[in-house]
Amino acid sequence: VSAEKRSAAETGCSEIAEEFSVPDGRSFLSRSYVASDGQGAYRYSVHILEDITDRRHLEQAHQAAEAKFQAITTAARDAIVLIDAEDRLVYCNPAFEKLLGYRAEELEGAPFHDRFVPERHRAAMQAGMRYFRESGGKTRVGEHTEVEAVHRDGHEIPLELALAPVQIAGCWV
Repeated sequence: VSAEKRSAAETGCSEIAEEFSVPDGRSFLSRSYVASDGQGAYRYSVHILEDITDRRHLEQAHQAAEAKFQAITTAARDAIVLIDAEDRLVYCNPAFEKLLGYRAEELEGAPFHDRFVPERHRAAMQAGMRYFRESGGKTRVGEHTEVEAVHRDGHEIPLELALAPVQIAGCWV
């Protein structure tokens, strides 16, 4: 049996999907599959009604949390970054962009320490971050450390660094 998708003309089966809500606030996904014979005449149909209320509530909660995060980090005067376990920049706020002279689009997915930590401090910073992640973020949380970062134009900037763990999908970033 082939797993590839075939068109309605090839299979004689078409799909119609529609979402709707009822007055009590529940949401449903209605899917109908209609099978036709080789001449296009109706043969049979299958109708599936799925309650997607919980899924929609989770999506709305996620969107609200994302909007709050964006509002807070955009308005923050301090530079805020998220770095994943592979040392890639996941997110930076406008204050970080301004401080180091980059636009976020230029940085997403870039190796963080290779770009922003002076070479003479890179090994120690990477070891410290590894230790921070392995401890589940329990080390150095709440402490402030003076570090230097490399600006886009190459000059070094003194910074005060504070680390906070973030767990996303069971992984510390």
